[in-house]
Amino acid sequence: MDEEGLPFEAPTLSLPWTTGTPLYQDHYAQGADTPAEIIRHVHAAASLRLHVHGVPVGILGIGLFDQRHWNSADRAVLETTISSLGLALERAQGLAELATRTTELEQSNQDLYAANEELEAFTYSASHDLRTPVRHVMGFAELALKALERGQYDKVAQHLEVVKQAAVRMTSLIDGMLILSRSGRQELSVQWTDLNALVAQAQRDVAAEFSQQPVQWHIEPLPRVQGDPLLLQQVLTNLLSNAVKYSGRRELSEIRVWAEEQPAEWTIHVQDNGVGFDARYARKLFGIFQRLHHERDFRGTGIGLATVRRIVLKHGGRVSAESQGEGGATFSFTLPRPGDHH
Repeated sequence: MDEEGLPFEAPTLSLPWTTGTPLYQDHYAQGADTPAEIIRHVHAAASLRLHVHGVPVGILGIGLFDQRHWNSADRAVLETTISSLGLALERAQGLAELATRTTELEQSNQDLYAANEELEAFTYSASHDLRTPVRHVMGFAELALKALERGQYDKVAQHLEVVKQAAVRMTSLIDGMLILSRSGRQELSVQWTDLNALVAQAQRDVAAEFSQQPVQWHIEPLPRVQGDPLLLQQVLTNLLSNAVKYSGRRELSEIRVWAEEQPAEWTIHVQDNGVGFDARYARKLFGIFQRLHHERDFRGTGIGLATVRRIVLKHGGRVSAESQGEGGATFSFTLPRPGDHH
């Protein structure tokens, strides 16, 4: 498309732009800027350079159909107008920058609040959950020593087995904390990512983890998204693993995965037919070491969903969970859609 308006080389524009001095033409020089036959209706003109924060940004041009002598009052009005326009643009620019900065600060405060909240939960949960296996190690190690002194070697073996189990539990908790910590520090490597491929890999991982559990998969077509494929793989593997684990008491685990498209985001759902949970405590599920089922029923550290939440938040999304108790559970997360999503 051809550019509209006068060319920059036109004297009416170039003179005030290069000199900074307003140009007043009592008799407009028809033909100097454009062909005379096009501009015959203009008989007087004025052009003034516009500044924002001292930087030239444009030219205000005025053309009159009548002859006019630009007197001092006319010039004062126009020069005051161009000055006021510059001030108004400076104020608008300042307000826009302030709004942007305010949004950044609000987001920063939200991130800081979330980080502090997570740190408090992490500190409390870590001290609480790690204390239990430590107590087991100390208590049963002492019992093993006493049994050894008495020559009760069978009890020594029993007590040491409890110590071993507690050590394994403590190791798994520490490994979980390291995974969670790495997921928070890891820089995003954002690229177009096919969620279908990530789900297929997650299915293979889950099949290896729960090789004895029959699973019927209902996988609907999933989108390509902008995200870090390694981190999103953790999200989907964790969610599918949880779905199979908590439906492990069924003769057949039925797992459904599908996506919903909204104008600004995708929502990915993972649904199971497992034991579900009390919906009143849904938000606790994504906290560090938070569990709504006893470990003797379902093994785990309570790190997986906290890792899911942290990774999704890094991508600018949200997490949620719904359940109807024994009717199973649905875990969901959102991912923003870029403006251009071919």
